[in-house]
Amino acid sequence: MQSQNADQPSWGWLWTHWTALNSTGTAVNVLGKHKHTVLVQGVEISHLKCSEPATRSVIRTPPIGDGGSLEMPARWAFNVEAAHPVPHALTDDNLVGDPKPMDLALEQGDQREVEIRFFSTKKSCTFEAHLVISSNGKKYRERLPAPWGSNTFRVTAPAAGYSYATTYVATTDINSLIARVPSQDITWDKYNRPEYVGPL
Repeated sequence: MQSQNADQPSWGWLWTHWTALNSTGTAVNVLGKHKHTVLVQGVEISHLKCSEPATRSVIRTPPIGDGGSLEMPARWAFNVEAAHPVPHALTDDNLVGDPKPMDLALEQGDQREVEIRFFSTKKSCTFEAHLVISSNGKKYRERLPAPWGSNTFRVTAPAAGYSYATTYVATTDINSLIARVPSQDITWDKYNRPEYVGPL
């Protein structure tokens, strides 16, 4: 969104483009190749390493691409800090809902996009993840691709008591300007989404 007033940031742009530090994910297409039903059963998290939340750093995650499926994606979220991470529903607003089992069944030739989100609430974590699939009487572990083309996912909860400086760059037909936004002018709701509360 564009701001008509060059002296003010477009808060619609902020709402659309903010990056959650504590969430990352991936999307894959699952295609049933065998004669019998293919079951997507879960996600295994491995090589998990957690530490105190990162400070003075922002983890920019690339957007999740669209797999091209005509059906709505099957969507789940996992808390990587849980002793036994269980799947939760992922809403259209990318909010974590109630626990929801992974019970996606595909017949031969069926294809479905599966979107997986991982999040943390207290620590910085790195990990790898596999999609667990049963097909033709066997169990398969398919590695989930992490952002940036690596095998490792990264999430970090915001550091306690730390305020990030906020800067907005506005470009006009004539020049560019930088607007500094005081931290008290932006609040975060219970879903960790930004809202501008400063003067208009």
